[in-house]
Amino acid sequence: MKTAEEQIRLLEMQLDRERRDRKRAEELLHAKSNEVVESSRFLSNMTERLRLAFWFENEIVWEYVVNEDAFYLFSSVDDKQATISATGNLDDAVNAYHREDQAMAQRQWQTLIETEAESFEFKARRYSPVHECYRWVNVRGRKVLDEKDGSLKKVVGLFNDIHERYLRNVSLKTISNAFLNTRHPGFIIDFAIPHVEVTDSFYAATGLDKNNCSVDFLLALLPLEVIKKHQVTGERFFVETLQISPEKSLRCEFGMAKLKQDKYNSKYYRYSVGFFRVKVS
Repeated sequence: MKTAEEQIRLLEMQLDRERRDRKRAEELLHAKSNEVVESSRFLSNMTERLRLAFWFENEIVWEYVVNEDAFYLFSSVDDKQATISATGNLDDAVNAYHREDQAMAQRQWQTLIETEAESFEFKARRYSPVHECYRWVNVRGRKVLDEKDGSLKKVVGLFNDIHERYLRNVSLKTISNAFLNTRHPGFIIDFAIPHVEVTDSFYAATGLDKNNCSVDFLLALLPLEVIKKHQVTGERFFVETLQISPEKSLRCEFGMAKLKQDKYNSKYYRYSVGFFRVKVS
């Protein structure tokens, strides 16, 4: 039979274990509570970042539920709910595009749904009720599969309005193509980089091979310092020699375009556009 002293000692040991266990439990509970608070704050911050990202990028969130043939557009997304701005089916989604883009959009959807493709991205003109006209959008979509059987559950994605940027790029491409295909040998110089683009007729006039001419070679070939000097004086027409190779040189009459631009530095302007013709001796 245990003595009173032994019983007291055992009781003290048991109480110590209980205190240690309780302390560990309290510490674990405190850590878990902090994790919950941090996770909630993280999710809230991430939701706010997503909302800001959508707002800054002018993006619209959408979702297509396959087994319901239901297409949803969301006007806002936050940590508690998503507000639906419009509903319809897949045909409605495709018909919202310009008639010239509908066949292409339909093919994109069919490819995504009927093949192993995980996502799509394409550009098309989509009707905007806000602007009351068709506007260019970049469309992105990604599959969401059922966790149990791997079947296609839904497709989620974004519409990103790129109308102004798209038209600007098209305009720049049109201008660039018009310049590059002009009949007169010409060039555009950016002195800040520096960089030069020349017309196809430039190669024809000089006899140079387009595929074997680097930008550095063209910059060395053109009379850059002379052009800078004439920018200051305002002289637009002059004669200079292009040294095509050690054995070949061309005496050329240059005509520089008059551009409206601010000075790149105190000596000359940043851009220069010019044409030339080979001077017959």
